[in-house]
Amino acid sequence: MANRRLNQFRYSAEAAVVDLYAVITIGASGAPTLTRGKNITSVTRDSAGQYTIVCNDVYNQLIGMDVMFFAGTSAAAAPMVVLEANTITTNGTITIQCRAIDNSTATDPASGEIMYLHLALRNSSI
Repeated sequence: MANRRLNQFRYSAEAAVVDLYAVITIGASGAPTLTRGKNITSVTRDSAGQYTIVCNDVYNQLIGMDVMFFAGTSAAAAPMVVLEANTITTNGTITIQCRAIDNSTATDPASGEIMYLHLALRNSSI
C-alpha cells in the first residue's frame, strides 16, 4: 500500500481514503499526455479508446472513479468511460475504455480534448 505523506483526517466511512487526480491532454490519434497527476506515474494508450493508468503505489481497493472531458464548445468524441481492468491491488494500474455516446464503439477522444480523472482509493485493509 502507499507509504507517502498524505493529508490526514478525512471524515469517511471508509478507512484511509486516498484521492488521486489527473489532467490528461489528448493529442493526435488519441495519444495521452499526463499534464498533471501527483502520484500517477503514467497514462498510455493501448488501443482505440483504451488507456492504462499507472499509479506510483499499490492500494488495497479502488473505491470509485470519475472521468470528465473538456471538449470546448463541441461535444466530446468519446464521453462514455468503462473500467476494463482493475489491478490496483497487485501492480497499481487500472485500464479504462472510452466509448462513443451510444456505447457501441471503442473510440479515441478527439485531439485537443482534456480528460479530468479522479480515483478514490482505499489505503487500508480494514
